[in-house]
Amino acid sequence: LLKSLHTSYTGKDYALSKEGIVSPESLDQLSIKSFPICMRSCHEYLRTNHHLKHGGRMQYGLFLKGIGVTLEDSLRFFREEFTKKIDGEQFAKRYEYNIYHNYGKKGSMISYTPYSCLKIIQENAVQDDCRGCPYKTNDASMLKVKLASYGLSAVHVQEVMSYVSKGHYQLACGKYFQIMHDSPVELGVHHPNQYFEESQNVMGNRSTKKVSNTKQLNRNRRVASENIQVMNVDEDDELWNTAESQES
Repeated sequence: LLKSLHTSYTGKDYALSKEGIVSPESLDQLSIKSFPICMRSCHEYLRTNHHLKHGGRMQYGLFLKGIGVTLEDSLRFFREEFTKKIDGEQFAKRYEYNIYHNYGKKGSMISYTPYSCLKIIQENAVQDDCRGCPYKTNDASMLKVKLASYGLSAVHVQEVMSYVSKGHYQLACGKYFQIMHDSPVELGVHHPNQYFEESQNVMGNRSTKKVSNTKQLNRNRRVASENIQVMNVDEDDELWNTAESQES
């Protein structure tokens, strides 16, 4: 248990959006500012190539589910893209089941949760696929070009890359968020859907009750930088006592 804590994500699961429905027609615009680059890359790859391999479909499809794209809209969105290369019957046979499965309507009937940053970072890059964390998987020169194409100045690109060069991919994402939203505080990014929610909050597109942006961003940064919850002495003793009694 203790050995696995540093690779465990224990935050919000984002299985279902509580903020309302997001239409497929709004995704192009939302992707520009409210998607972290892992999801923006998936969206752009799908729009360009009209196909995603299984890993990319899982990563992006579950993210869309978490931000509020309904099952029906998800089916329509992926069908419209994929059928630019294959016919509708092929799409139904090869890909529809996977979408139903993610929403808990087929197979195990479990409503699956979107991938956290930790899981995405641990994904291995695959040729002709968009899955994984671009800060980790992209070549440095390619990543610089991508960031510049998204409107970052040379100085801002270097600020993001300074984190990337040290392997601090979530901090790089937080810096990217800060630059894109002209925020005074770097966001501690631990989940792509958290990035989306914070973006919508900062932009004033959510009606949920908000703490001040600065206080909320500081809280999230603190949670992300810790990555795990550090137990106090009493909790630590209780954990070991419980383990010993169970073993007995």
